[in-house]
Amino acid sequence: MNRLVLTFILAITLTACAGSDERKREYFERAQAHFETNNLEKARVDVRNALQIDTTYVDARFLFAQIHEQEQNWEQMVANLQIVLEYDENHAQARLKLGSVMLASQAYEQALEQADKVLSAKPDEAEAFALKGAVRLRQGLRTEAIQAAQTALTKDQTNISAIAVLTEVYKAENPDIALDFIEQGLKNQTDVDVFQLMKISVFEENQNVQKANDIYETLISANPDNLYYYYRYVTHLEKNELHDRAESLLRQITQSKPEDVQLKLWLVQYLVNHRDLDQAELALREYIAQDQSQEELHLGLAQVLVANNNVEAARAHLTGTIDEDNDSSLAQRARFALAQLETQLGNTDTAQSIIDKMLEIEPENPDALLLTTRDLLVNEQWDEAIAQGRLILRNRPDSTPALEMIAYAHKQKGASDLAMDNYRQILAVQPSNMTALNELAQDALSRDDAPRAIDIASSALRLDASNITAARTLVAAYADQGELEQALGQASSLIGSSNNLLGLFMTGRVHQLDQNYQQAVVYFSQVLEQEPRAIEALSGLVGSYVGLEQVGAAEQYLKTYIETYEDNSHALELLGVLNTSQGNVDSAQASYQLAIQANPQRASVYIRLGDSYYQQGNIAKALSEYSKGLEAIPNNADLLIRAAQANEALSNAQVAIDLYESALEQAPESIVARNNLAMLYADTAPTEANLNRAASLVREYASRDEATLLDTLGWVYFRLGDYSQAVAYLSRADTNGGNSDPTIKYHLGKALLADGQLQRGKQVLEAAVSAGASAPWLDDAQNALSGS
Repeated sequence: MNRLVLTFILAITLTACAGSDERKREYFERAQAHFETNNLEKARVDVRNALQIDTTYVDARFLFAQIHEQEQNWEQMVANLQIVLEYDENHAQARLKLGSVMLASQAYEQALEQADKVLSAKPDEAEAFALKGAVRLRQGLRTEAIQAAQTALTKDQTNISAIAVLTEVYKAENPDIALDFIEQGLKNQTDVDVFQLMKISVFEENQNVQKANDIYETLISANPDNLYYYYRYVTHLEKNELHDRAESLLRQITQSKPEDVQLKLWLVQYLVNHRDLDQAELALREYIAQDQSQEELHLGLAQVLVANNNVEAARAHLTGTIDEDNDSSLAQRARFALAQLETQLGNTDTAQSIIDKMLEIEPENPDALLLTTRDLLVNEQWDEAIAQGRLILRNRPDSTPALEMIAYAHKQKGASDLAMDNYRQILAVQPSNMTALNELAQDALSRDDAPRAIDIASSALRLDASNITAARTLVAAYADQGELEQALGQASSLIGSSNNLLGLFMTGRVHQLDQNYQQAVVYFSQVLEQEPRAIEALSGLVGSYVGLEQVGAAEQYLKTYIETYEDNSHALELLGVLNTSQGNVDSAQASYQLAIQANPQRASVYIRLGDSYYQQGNIAKALSEYSKGLEAIPNNADLLIRAAQANEALSNAQVAIDLYESALEQAPESIVARNNLAMLYADTAPTEANLNRAASLVREYASRDEATLLDTLGWVYFRLGDYSQAVAYLSRADTNGGNSDPTIKYHLGKALLADGQLQRGKQVLEAAVSAGASAPWLDDAQNALSGS
């Protein structure tokens, strides 16, 4: 290329780059200025312009994350922080902000990881130590929290986050120390409001109401437009039953901000809670007269009228609102409220016609779809409910009711991973959602991830100490880890509280796990004294007597119990189990029959009764009992599987196939049903369609080590003619415990012969024949040997 031309091109390029750099800085500086004046819309436009010029512009990307933070768009905030760290892994502010989000989401270990990464690059970063302190405090590790926060203050004596941690630690046990930390902070900070709020938290913790009031009054006087301070103050006044001052304060701010409908609704709710419904209705009618355009006021009035048992007035108000402007947003919301009202009154047909009208006007109306999705869940139409839930999310991405319904449907389908993904999405929107926290904690426990279960359940209990599900999960998780002392401490802490019975039961359960059966008997007995029908405690008591080798005491307790509660099917079932363990089969079967009479809907009893006959070799009688159970409980997956197994043993292959398929409709992830059905197809109905169905049932178990599953998978591949795959899986089955199973050797021998490995195949088949003297495949194996 000509040197002159090249120089000219380079000059143009360099000039363009220089211009781009200047323009992106201008956009960024403008965005920063808008952000500092809280003009988020203009800040967003300018920061996007800067990023269009340079997507790797770290300062702009971090500002974009801060904008999303102000808008509470947590997902986008996190995404932009992660991009910042891709381009600059040592960006301390981004790491600390990301760590704070993880702290709020109860992802404590991940939050600690972010703090540690900051400290590896900047060992003196006070905010990183403060973050670690906050995490340790949330985890209940008081000593570690204090150490981390004090280290932060040695690095920066003005660090607000560290002072907040220490205030939280000491405010209950030693408020003077907490106040000293706050005073030190006030000496070194110009932003005094945050320290005033810390002072309030100390005074509130110690019931010093007047001092808290004085600080609130000072804050509101200095910040008349800060609604957060009003909210905190009103909540404080409400808690201390200072209702006149609280109502006066609410009326004051609603008058100063007449355009803010939420403030008006706040006052109305306060009147509902602490005055009377007539005053609430009067306030709403006054507000509606002042401004007809505020939709929530119309809907709030209908709710107040219903609460005041004035249903006809509520219906008339909603109908009038709809007639005002048939296709408006307000009309649609009024229809939704009216449909809910009619549903509560039992007028389901009327409610459905209203929903139909909503969807006719707006086919993807989220409110109408919420109601129809609930109906789909009630009718167990899981796939349809998931599809409609996704439609709702398309218009309302943060709809926690939709996410909860989708999660529930996935869980009912057996798709646990998908359910948990939705529960995690809920926490991203609503970190204190108890349903999501409970489900995730229980899921972690079911996956043997006790540390994660402890982490989540502890978070749930910090948010709501009355969360029974979280308390049970936490005790079980500690127990699973073998940390019985912690489990006992958590369980015992509930004794004497509003959850006293739960505390007694869980304390007994931990003692039982620790094989301290005598103490377990004491606690389970206390539960039953207060709540005789506590069936879990009854099971625990009987099990503890057995652990003490006092079977007679267990049997006598149950018999005495049944004399008083003769309709208690659980006690009758327990007596049957006890008799079975002692070899008293006739007595056990009699108890099971009585348990069924007491509760014909108890599937476990039909199963135990059927199993007792099965173990006696009376398969026809066992099938009869399973079938009776299915007459009472038609879609019970466990009974369907038991009936299928019995039919399989009786050589009723097609009936067994049909029953297994029905079981999988109810429990799609059942390994027993999948494995047995696949083998039935391979052995009794090996059409191409059936074999492909069989392969689809067991293919996902290819990475597992259970010999039975590998045997089924290998045999299906054999039937499909894929002999190399068959040999691979059947060899693994033989190695992983199937070495003593002649059927697995028979399958492997056949596959080896078919794959051309004649010598090895013959050796394996001979071993199968010598071990399987009466096997149904014996003739086929001998024929294969003679033909090899």
